[in-house]
Amino acid sequence: MAWCILVSGMPAAGKSTLCRALSLTLNVPILSKDEIKELLFDTVGFSCREEKVRLGQAAEALVHREAAQLMASGASFVLENNYERGHAAPLQASLRQYGIPYLAVFLTGDPAVLYQRFIARNAAPGRHLGHVVNDHYPRRSGDAPPDPAALSEQAFLHFIQARGMDVSPFAERCLTVDTTAPGAPDATALAKRIQALILSPDGQAWQKTSAFD
Repeated sequence: MAWCILVSGMPAAGKSTLCRALSLTLNVPILSKDEIKELLFDTVGFSCREEKVRLGQAAEALVHREAAQLMASGASFVLENNYERGHAAPLQASLRQYGIPYLAVFLTGDPAVLYQRFIARNAAPGRHLGHVVNDHYPRRSGDAPPDPAALSEQAFLHFIQARGMDVSPFAERCLTVDTTAPGAPDATALAKRIQALILSPDGQAWQKTSAFD
């Protein structure tokens, strides 16, 4: 039977890292809003914040379209998105339409720690600049380098809470993991734990429960 794993959570909580581990462990494809955004940034670009937001909306629509097509074809997959309040409705509609069993994984943590991770990630050489800048991309010769710490910790926390990123949109069947807690599992260990749930020999009881120890 096909199934899907829906990974959401707070910024810099480790969603992309977990999805890569899940894809490798379970041998299923990843649908990632951020990866589609990067393709749109590189092929279309943006010249203001409003255009960047529209590209994000397009990326989300594409993720949901691809997810619906995979559900219709009976394929399993992992989906990654940092859902804002109300944005999961199209995916939730597809899940109801196709009756696909799913497990939601919500990554959270100490906001102060996540903020420091966010700043470090934005400063990393491999970070796509389209995620860091808001005024225009691609960057032009002569542009000042972006400031990875331009967003204050207070603004970071307000952004998360105001947009509802601190709550899972799939709370009825959700595994919540604090990735900043002492002894928190790394992505590989968490992927193996999820694999054990998905492939459990007891009739996939995870499909009918909202509690995960």
